[in-house]
Order: sequence, then C-alpha cells, then structure tokens
Amino acid sequence: MKKQIHHDVYIGLAMLFVSLVALINTLPMPRNAAQFPELMIVILIAFSLWITYQGIKKTQLINSGKAKKDDIISFEKTKMPLISFVIVVIYTMLIEVLGFFASTTLFVAAFMYFYKIRDLKKIIITLVGLNAFIYFLFVIQLNVPLPKGILF
Repeated sequence: MKKQIHHDVYIGLAMLFVSLVALINTLPMPRNAAQFPELMIVILIAFSLWITYQGIKKTQLINSGKAKKDDIISFEKTKMPLISFVIVVIYTMLIEVLGFFASTTLFVAAFMYFYKIRDLKKIIITLVGLNAFIYFLFVIQLNVPLPKGILF
C-alpha cells in the first residue's frame, strides 16, 4: 500500500513557511511598529505547528488503515475550490490589464455561470447593481482611485 500524507501536513507546512517569511519581513521595521505583527505571526506559527501535528497524527491513522473515508481527500472534493481559486487568480491578473470594472464584470459573470446561475436577467441585475454600488461608494463618495486598465 502506498503511503499517504494527510493534506493538513501540507497546509500546516505552507502556513509555517508563509509565517516565517512574514516574520523575516518584520525585521527591518521599527521595534515598536513590529510588535503587533510579530505577535500575530507568532500566533499563526503556533496554529501552523498545531495543524501540522494534527496532520501527522491523521497521516499515521491513514497509513495504519484506521482512518475514516472522510479523512482522505480526493480530487473530487477539491475540484470546485480549485476552479474557484483559478477564477480568482485570473481576475486579479486581469484587474491591471482591463481595469477594475471590466474585470469585475467578467469575474462576477464567470462565477455566476460557474455556479450554474444562467438567468440572464439575474446576471445583468447583479452586475449593474454591484458596479453601481462600487462606483458610487468607492469612486464618488470615498474618492478611491481604482485601476483603470487599457479600456479607460
């Protein structure tokens, strides 16, 4: 039987790596300014170590054959979150190229289509309402400059 490693081990180690990078980034900060970020990072490191420890325990259960079926992750369980993540990554890359409003419109429409909302009326109402809300709140009221991209 092939040895498996529970996904919590990977998640915990990834969180630990991100935490250590963040901790290193606090080193050039002034001492007083670095206190709060360092405290939060230490808490994150503690959680990372806990998740890794729990993942190691679950790995031992999986490899001994005592694990429940739900403890073993499969591609089918992660397919929807992974596709959602890819859509979000594409959205963030498109913001600089197309601008905030164009990329947000594409993003929301893609997400609605992905989650099987195919009613054109609902999609249009959502897109117009969301863009109008963001425009009036952030652009007009708060005077926040949003990325314009090549379209504006």
